[in-house]
Amino acid sequence: STGPLKLLLCGLSGTGGLLTPDVDITRVYNTDDVDLQTQPGSELWGMAYAALQNPNAQVYICAPTAAGGAAAATATITIAGTWSTSGTWRYRIGGREISGGISASDLLGNVATNIAAYVSLHPELGVTAIAALGVVTLTTIDLGVRSLDYILVQDDTELPSGATSAVAGGASITNGGVRFTGGSGAENVTTLLAVEFPARFERVVFAQRDSTNVGKWEVQLDAKAGPNEGRMEHAIGAFNSSLMSTATSIAQTTLNNPRFQILWMMNGETPPPQMAASFGADRAALEGTTPNVGYDDHIIKGVRGTTGADADIPSHATRVAALDAGITPITTIEGQGAIVRSVTTRSLTSGGDAD
Repeated sequence: STGPLKLLLCGLSGTGGLLTPDVDITRVYNTDDVDLQTQPGSELWGMAYAALQNPNAQVYICAPTAAGGAAAATATITIAGTWSTSGTWRYRIGGREISGGISASDLLGNVATNIAAYVSLHPELGVTAIAALGVVTLTTIDLGVRSLDYILVQDDTELPSGATSAVAGGASITNGGVRFTGGSGAENVTTLLAVEFPARFERVVFAQRDSTNVGKWEVQLDAKAGPNEGRMEHAIGAFNSSLMSTATSIAQTTLNNPRFQILWMMNGETPPPQMAASFGADRAALEGTTPNVGYDDHIIKGVRGTTGADADIPSHATRVAALDAGITPITTIEGQGAIVRSVTTRSLTSGGDAD
């Protein structure tokens, strides 16, 4: 090729956009197009915004239908205590910082209401918010199991003396934050893949992280690259969970395929589909003219680096373990996520020996 490669993004599009799940594959040229086609704050919306940070990427979007009965994930912020001075509340949702003032005369309900109102004005957070009796309940816009990848972190260092804040949800993470809890349900990409099959998108970013759907993507790319088709593509997914669990299982057992790449950042606060979309856009823009480009220490635009948890930054031994398992580990450089070394998921021979 002699120019940018086509990049296809696949994630949940929410409700209200023009894009019809399991039917439409649409090119988006700018964020106005994304706002028109998808629900602001949805998974696909965030992926497209992330990819469009690279102005040279040719970005296409598509969406599967959300699973029937799928549930969103939630987390809470509880404000308590009494105070007579002013201060500031600060949180991070999905790696994005939010903050606001607290006056000396504010009541608990005022603070919670102000936090919820702020969240409601910022769809890029990917959540909605309601406040009651000093408790802010955050609910992900997306339905399904991947909503469990959202992380809520607080910074209570600037609260007024006497005020307290507590975050709650699912599993705690190393920097004191919590994952969201309660999200469930995985969509089925079969119908969408049938629609997508005749086309060629040299780079594909898929949000799905369950072995069933990832396996379907593998069958799709292998079939499209077959001798009677000849449409070679390369796909990218991402995880922010424990290295030796889901990410390794997907990379080594489900895939073990040179047409796939799995990014991994331990407890990465930026939602994994956005991380993959940003790096996918860079790959699509660069590899059309420089197919052997190297990505060591490549900064992934818009991906927050590890904050307040040095133990989550991969050590040398962890980097080796990830690369040996066909995983592309993400480290932190100057506060941003960065590629350690870019590899495919192919790591084992058919007999199970290291390849």
